[in-house]
Amino acid sequence: MEFRHSASNLSLEVSIGDTNYESIDAMLGLTAIYYRTKKEMRDAAEKTFSNKIFVLKLLISSIATIGLSLFNAYTIYR
Repeated sequence: MEFRHSASNLSLEVSIGDTNYESIDAMLGLTAIYYRTKKEMRDAAEKTFSNKIFVLKLLISSIATIGLSLFNAYTIYR
């Protein structure tokens, strides 16, 4: 991303990849990039959170299974 400005005509030019935006188009382009990035970050955070919940459920069920197995072994062999 590259920014260029000119004081003589008060324009702003932004280059993103091969695409150039000038003045209001540059601001709209930057706003779109900001919101797209913000949405991607939020989606990634939600996905990470749901993955953590899944791992937590898996851990709890594993601990419960091991606990029940130990309890059964204790009651059988006492």
